[in-house]
Amino acid sequence: MSARQDSDNLAWDRSDELWDEAVKQVRLSPYCRKIESFAEGILGVPAKLKTPLIIGGFNVLYPIQIQGSSCGFLVCQPLPNQAVFPKEKTLAKAATAIYITQHTQLLVPKVFYYSVDPSCDDLRPANVLVNDNNSVLGVIDWEFAYAALTQFILDSPWWLLLDKPEAWDGSIEEWTSIYEVRLQAWLRALEEAERELEPGSFLLSAYMRESWETGRFWLDYAAMRSWAFDTVYWTYLDERFFGERGEAGVRAGELWKTRVHLLSEEERAAMEPLVQIKMDESKERVLVDWDDEEATRRLSSFLFD
Repeated sequence: MSARQDSDNLAWDRSDELWDEAVKQVRLSPYCRKIESFAEGILGVPAKLKTPLIIGGFNVLYPIQIQGSSCGFLVCQPLPNQAVFPKEKTLAKAATAIYITQHTQLLVPKVFYYSVDPSCDDLRPANVLVNDNNSVLGVIDWEFAYAALTQFILDSPWWLLLDKPEAWDGSIEEWTSIYEVRLQAWLRALEEAERELEPGSFLLSAYMRESWETGRFWLDYAAMRSWAFDTVYWTYLDERFFGERGEAGVRAGELWKTRVHLLSEEERAAMEPLVQIKMDESKERVLVDWDDEEATRRLSSFLFD
């Protein structure tokens, strides 16, 4: 069974268009002149952009040469429309480079300057966190703050094999078999580190082991990774929650039929209209950007709210 769902070619094409637009924008002459002016302002000497630009998956690097110096400089910035949370990404990358320089002997580029747009149109008392002594602990932009279930951080990391289950060249069962071996090494390393903790301390290794043994790992993974949902559900969740299917050799595309009897009459009656809606939408081939109210209305119609 292929673990990865088929992509929507229309959405994929739109993604390619956004990429082409981003690459075109960062190569525009006026844009490049702004980069040169920025470099001159930071370094205090005339700066000249060198070609070619270095364009990666999420960032663009502008090689800069300054007058009277053989040293090279780079201006790095996120590609427009490509990086998620570009401000946080910029700050994290700069902070990481500075930390490595201060605490290791590894050679990394020297950070001369880093910053993001200092403006904030949402700053108000509700964004400021204080403790019982009214000391400021931090400021959070709640509009873009990430929140998730605590159990998501109690699962072992999928990246122990570097590739996600749905990106693995073999089957998801093969990924699982190899992952379990790596997981034991990971847990042993955690347990060794946890021996230095005080008695009664929170033991992350215990939660991660439980997550894997109970199948919560796959439940959380399916909730977070829509690309692999079908395969994860039918391989690791369906029989765990609803018992044995009692049928062997059912094709992947027919597995849903083994569970139709679990639906109510009302739910089964709603299946055909839903299928018809999806078939009609597939003929239109348009990308729909619903607002919150419309998305809620459509979801409610399928959940019988």
